[in-house]
Amino acid sequence: MVKKIAYWLALSQAPQLGPLRLNRLWQALGSAQSIWQASQKELQKAGLNQRSIDLLVEYRQQTNPEALLEELDQHNLKAICWEDENYPDLLKQIYDPPPVLYFKGVWDQTGINLAIVGTRKMSNYGQAVVKKIIPEIVKQQITTVSGLALGIDGLVHQETIKAGGRTIAVLGSGLDNDNLYPASNRYLVDKIINNNGLVVSEYPPGTVPLPQHFPRRNRIIAGLSQGTLVIEADLESGSLITASYALEQNREVMAVPGSIFASGSTGTNKLIKQGARLIDNINDILDCLQLQIIDKHTSQPFVPANDNEKKIYDTLSNEPMPLDVIVRQTHLDSSIVNTTITLLEIKGIVKNVGNNHFVKLI
Repeated sequence: MVKKIAYWLALSQAPQLGPLRLNRLWQALGSAQSIWQASQKELQKAGLNQRSIDLLVEYRQQTNPEALLEELDQHNLKAICWEDENYPDLLKQIYDPPPVLYFKGVWDQTGINLAIVGTRKMSNYGQAVVKKIIPEIVKQQITTVSGLALGIDGLVHQETIKAGGRTIAVLGSGLDNDNLYPASNRYLVDKIINNNGLVVSEYPPGTVPLPQHFPRRNRIIAGLSQGTLVIEADLESGSLITASYALEQNREVMAVPGSIFASGSTGTNKLIKQGARLIDNINDILDCLQLQIIDKHTSQPFVPANDNEKKIYDTLSNEPMPLDVIVRQTHLDSSIVNTTITLLEIKGIVKNVGNNHFVKLI
């Protein structure tokens, strides 16, 4: 018996059957197998024009769905289709969700996904932003989604893995080894897969990375995610296409501001002018996504080791307090305060937020 996914593989590669037409056929005929076996009269009644019917009939005569499934196994790939219960609900909501997604890695769409994209011509500023914000995002157990491209996208995947997080790469080519693109980031695919991540594409193995594929794949990056964050982009950047898809899909759009003198910030600054949420810290992202901050320390209440720790701890709050004020309010010698507060920093109980101003973390 031919598996359901085999029919979907075949139909998704049929000429003249894009996601919209295929979805109409599915709604009318009920299953991929029914579409594959439908008569010309049934296809016509389902809304397909004669030219498309002729092409589909010819294609069916030349195509073996089971052979396409075997080809997946040869490339160590898996696939998921519209009918599968694990097909992402977020992606189903977009205008033209792909009928089939090919993937390598761990298929898990249960958490919060954030698309993070940006220019290929990354500046030192853009690099610094990614390296600052990704560990904070990972700490909040948010999965990053990007496009594996050179520049910001690739760095997002790398820094997510480095921080111990999960990342999803959406490609504009087939996932077979000969066509993974860009070639210089192929090593990153293995790192993503080996670190509980996912590499995904709507294009079957053997599909070369044509220029027109990349704007199309951007709708999937946005579609898999609750929100899209753009870090550095000029006015011609493909990242703005991803942001545009996010807006069309009624998802949150965020952007990191940049210098008015930097061409790489013209796109992000324009997004902010148009209403994108200005982002400069993790709290902005969480507010935009309506998420509560995860504090890994909250489940372990602090027990002071001595009276000096207790006095300093009780004096501090979530508002930055200068060191001299701490000395004055605790009535402790400044050397004791310095020594004790250093120990509390090592324990992760307090933090110096700059200029010897301290806050309580727990």
